[in-house]
Amino acid sequence: MKNHREIAGVFANILIVVAILLFIVLGLNKIGVYDLPDAVEKLVGTYNEDTETSDKSHIDNDSPDFTFDGTKTVSEAYELDYSNALELLEGVSAVDDYSQTVTYSSFYDTASLTKSVSLSRKGGLYSAYIYGADNKIVKEISEAISNVTIISYLENEPVEATFERGSFDISDECGFVISVEGFLDSGFKLDEATFSVFENEYGTALKVTFVNTVDTVTFTESYTLSLDFGVVLSADCYENETLVYSMVTDELSR
Repeated sequence: MKNHREIAGVFANILIVVAILLFIVLGLNKIGVYDLPDAVEKLVGTYNEDTETSDKSHIDNDSPDFTFDGTKTVSEAYELDYSNALELLEGVSAVDDYSQTVTYSSFYDTASLTKSVSLSRKGGLYSAYIYGADNKIVKEISEAISNVTIISYLENEPVEATFERGSFDISDECGFVISVEGFLDSGFKLDEATFSVFENEYGTALKVTFVNTVDTVTFTESYTLSLDFGVVLSADCYENETLVYSMVTDELSR
């Protein structure tokens, strides 16, 4: 009988020690010092889905670096590393049907050039109207399955040219990179860029920024890409702190 009491006492002490250790572990998990496996956290009720984003560096909402077109502020922005950003971008392609209106400007010394583009894609084929600063049409582009037609307006006199579609890229005619696929094919050294992902009025967007210094001039290029539409939403380029190029989406819809 004495042996039975001693064995029972040993087991009781072991259970008490285990209970204390379990209490300590759960406490450390609760305050974030120690991470339990997700399955265990779900079982004990301490699992938090937001921990999936804990590996991303949060960027202050008030930061002026994360505004869309200078007026539409975004709610949150998270930094991504190169491999995660590339994985996101490689899974994106432009939707087959959408419409987009873009304004782009180039600034050199005291001169500037501003154009607007009304772009649409139907069944994977593009068409575009390019307007000058005076809102007069400069060029009309129409893409068909086998050919492309371009009408240029020189002194209001239209000059039409039709040629085989081949490797035609409408970005070359519009003057800016249109799609995420085109952005990836443009030869940018993405491993030298910084990345941030956020939400704006067009869904999820990824901002890609390049900074290069040549002699005393620092070039900063930023591109905002829509992961939902698969298009470039905005772009800008600065030489030191002087804006030399900008492209902004005024409207985008399916």
